[in-house]
Amino acid sequence: MARLDQGYGDRRTGNLIRLNAYALLPEVGVGAVVSHARICAGGAEQPAFLPRPLPLVATTKDDNRDGSTKNLTRNVSENKDKTFFTEKEFDEWGKRQRIFFILAIGRSGTKFLANLLNKAPGALVVYEPVEREVRAYQVAFHSQEKSKVYIHSFRRKEIYLRVCDKEIVTYGEVNSVLRRHVAALRDAFPNAKFMHLIRDGRDVIRSAIARKTMTVEDSNTRDIYPREGDPWKPKWSAMSRFERLCWYWQTENCYLRTSIGKAVKFEEIISSYDYFQTRLLDPLGLDISEEIWRNAVTSPVNKTQSHKIPYWSEWDDETISIFEKICGKEMEANGYLL
Repeated sequence: MARLDQGYGDRRTGNLIRLNAYALLPEVGVGAVVSHARICAGGAEQPAFLPRPLPLVATTKDDNRDGSTKNLTRNVSENKDKTFFTEKEFDEWGKRQRIFFILAIGRSGTKFLANLLNKAPGALVVYEPVEREVRAYQVAFHSQEKSKVYIHSFRRKEIYLRVCDKEIVTYGEVNSVLRRHVAALRDAFPNAKFMHLIRDGRDVIRSAIARKTMTVEDSNTRDIYPREGDPWKPKWSAMSRFERLCWYWQTENCYLRTSIGKAVKFEEIISSYDYFQTRLLDPLGLDISEEIWRNAVTSPVNKTQSHKIPYWSEWDDETISIFEKICGKEMEANGYLL
């Protein structure tokens, strides 16, 4: 068991910023590899929603080219040269390092796309590298202020420490649980590129309904519900699970569309190399051959093995009506035909 107990110092001011591991209950995560930077000098208080520090257990999550959080533990505990850095050093790294975030709702092909883009020379592209980061997503869904705390106090440092000593040109994440952190990420990484990955809502909902999404048993979504001002809030308690999944898809994709604006369709990515190249590779400065792309699209990743409802072309009139009522406008806004 290892503990992140080293400090991150600003040599110009003498302030020591210490990165401790927290189980951010209930605000950010349970047993997660998540942390909060605390200025130790001057007796600054940590935010009330961050509890006492707990030991950090190095993760064993599979990674791409050593891109997972387990290396954060190794880098900090074994590489003393990487223990301290200044804001100037971070800013200079951010200016020379190409960074991108492709954000989406779950079941939209995020894992597949991360694995594919990670094949580009000179790039490290990872899929949701921080364990159990979903709790930080839930907090951000209800509070952008807490999103800013999470990204600025932990996530930007975590990314820097994980990749600053790697010989790469581009760092990217294809991540469904960072999707409510767009504003904070833009602020933390002003030169980063952002893309919205979207998949047909009917396919996403059909896949999600085969899992526990939008049930009390699903810790990832049970705290996601309409906020004040959402027209679906008064109806929420009476809505079926299918209706709630429809709301979930349209709400999150509407947020990403209006926050990012640059959408790429999963269906087009796996069906057209020209689309993949012009809409993804060229804007991100990546190079992946058509042969590599073709091998990837014929080997699906994280595919739903069995479904509980039929393919959407076989839905009955009532199901189609419900979907179109809740998701219709967002489908059309993203170029999908109903």
